Amino acid sequence: MQKFSMPKDMWLKFGCFLSGHNYSLLAECSETSKKYVRKLTSALLIITIIWSMIGYMFATRYTESGILGGFMGALFAGIIIIQIERQIILGSTERAKMIPTLIFRLLLGLIVAVIGALILDQVFFKNDIAREKENLINQRIGIRTIEIRKQSESTIAENQRTIGKLEEQIQKNLEDIKRSPTFTSNTQTSIDTSGGKKIISTKSPNPLLEENKIIRGQTDALRNAIMEERSHLGEKIEKEKERIRKEKPGFLDELNIIYNLATSSGLSAFAYFLFLFFFIFIELFIVIAKFMDGENDYYKVMKYQEKIREERLKILEQKRSAALGENERIDLSNELISNLPK
Repeated sequence: MQKFSMPKDMWLKFGCFLSGHNYSLLAECSETSKKYVRKLTSALLIITIIWSMIGYMFATRYTESGILGGFMGALFAGIIIIQIERQIILGSTERAKMIPTLIFRLLLGLIVAVIGALILDQVFFKNDIAREKENLINQRIGIRTIEIRKQSESTIAENQRTIGKLEEQIQKNLEDIKRSPTFTSNTQTSIDTSGGKKIISTKSPNPLLEENKIIRGQTDALRNAIMEERSHLGEKIEKEKERIRKEKPGFLDELNIIYNLATSSGLSAFAYFLFLFFFIFIELFIVIAKFMDGENDYYKVMKYQEKIREERLKILEQKRSAALGENERIDLSNELISNLPK
């Protein structure tokens, strides 16, 4: 059985593709430079794989994008992190210039590491977070139950106050009715067929009786509303409980959960910061490697090529200046000849 072997320099070519190095130039350099690129390739692969996982989980968990959206998020996160690392890899190799870069990368690495740790913590501390989520849901249910009860009690109290005012109006109307006739007389004058006037007297109920009838209808409607509010209170609470349980906690909610977990005990804090520093060291792996390794012959060849090109540009500039000077002398001679007296 033939042994599988990777094509020659395939890993190095792949490393140049990731890191941005020129393979044609690197192929002419020493083994030290090639070893440096291979080391960067391994570091880039580690960081890219981790951040692809983070991008996938973030897309599927918080944006609910599905599997396809998760793969798109993984690809996006991988490309972004490679471009960030290239800024470091292809930057200056001088120590004096590297120090500001190192400080900036430390801050950026800290932010990126915290974000990565927060997202991957959803996997590592899945069961603990699930228990905390249940506590969070129960707290929300308790708060909403109290709010619904208060709102219901406020509505009932308002209706009861309205009923009291209406009943006071009914009692006042009854007292007025006692002091006045139950029926009121109305006198009308009409003209009969013979042209004579005829006086007709009619009796109608006291209008306060009709007003009391309307008010009693309003009080009955309010009492029915109070009964419905009391009977439907439990149903409202159960619907709200169901809604809260179906509602997925957001990213900020999970941040609070992780904070509560990390601060609940010394062991929890140790476990959390262990993962946090792990991500920080991974994020700083490339910049520290570049800072510690310094220059190799790859960068020296680049500087040599840059120097050669600068010298060529100087020579071209000198030739151009010389050509411009010769043209100016020719133009001056032509001007003198044209201005000679005839």
